[in-house]
Amino acid sequence: MTEASLAMPMKRPGSVSKSQTPTSSPAVTSAQTVKWKFGGNDAGTSSYETHADGTFVSSTELNIVGMTLKSRLTGKLVDGAITEFELVNQQAGTEVTVSAKDGKAKIKAGGATRETTYKPSKVLFANLHPILTETWSKVLDPTKDGAQ
Repeated sequence: MTEASLAMPMKRPGSVSKSQTPTSSPAVTSAQTVKWKFGGNDAGTSSYETHADGTFVSSTELNIVGMTLKSRLTGKLVDGAITEFELVNQQAGTEVTVSAKDGKAKIKAGGATRETTYKPSKVLFANLHPILTETWSKVLDPTKDGAQ
């Protein structure tokens, strides 16, 4: 495990340890764990696992200044696009679930549910799932200015 400084956009001091765990299961192609520290204190972990069939699981649990954040993201990548997913975030007793499959997305928060259309994307972002930033480098062209 190595430890390095983590540059946070919100300018919070922190550090991160990352390990790549070899697995004996042929179905798992990659597994990584990130250990988060803020102000020198353990704050939690993020883990990410990919499978040969394109499915993935990402989980993050953080405790920052007494506030617990839990997030679990599961999904499937096909040709670099996330074709289906479920994201469950828990914070301060509130759970929010966002899921998408077959061109439809569903957002559930409290007792309310909203549905909308969903178009698979190759650029992914989720606050509590830093591993997804790797999708940016696959599609962004550094020689082009402006929005892409």
